[in-house]
Amino acid sequence: METVIIGCRTLERELLAAIEETGCTDPVTWIPSGLHADPRQLRTHLQYLLDELSGVDRVLMAMGYCGHAVVGLHTGDFTLVVPRADDCITLLLGSEARRQAIRREGEAYFFTQGWLDGEQNLITEYDHAVAKYGSRSAQTLYRSLFRHYRRLALIDAGVYPVEAVAEQTARLARTLRLEHTVLDGTLAFLRQLLTGPWPADRFLTVPPGGSISLSDVT
Repeated sequence: METVIIGCRTLERELLAAIEETGCTDPVTWIPSGLHADPRQLRTHLQYLLDELSGVDRVLMAMGYCGHAVVGLHTGDFTLVVPRADDCITLLLGSEARRQAIRREGEAYFFTQGWLDGEQNLITEYDHAVAKYGSRSAQTLYRSLFRHYRRLALIDAGVYPVEAVAEQTARLARTLRLEHTVLDGTLAFLRQLLTGPWPADRFLTVPPGGSISLSDVT
């Protein structure tokens, strides 16, 4: 059976590690991480990738719902498998249940190296605000924006050294007067996506000629 993977660049390090661990040889098509800023553009790009496929039996989508960007996607003569996850954060934490447990400890803004690799991320946006408005005004603005958060959380799935990243996120946490923490991540969700099985409680499976509706992801 011919299988292809559509993977988000934000998850590139983690997905490549999962591919190596599982011995997966399926080809990967990467989605630019910047498309997440506009779910409509992301949906259009995803459908374009799906429409271009031929001779494929199964597509594994290594990403979450991402602002319902997957709603409306339709398949050709292949099966589409999508993790039941709001976004990539849930994939790296391993489950929605764990994410909710973390949330009960205090609302967190999550980071990984992949988030910082993108041209637009919280740190670059904050630095831009400092350059435009000055340090004091930028601090006031961002502390107000993040007043409902308790901490910045860096997810460490063990696929790269986190010290340099933690230094950056800890510095931003101090600026925003938030706690800083490093959380253990996992590749388990990604490994299961690559190898199966795909139980209905963890994966949305769309048959050939099918489509994703809003009710499928809510």
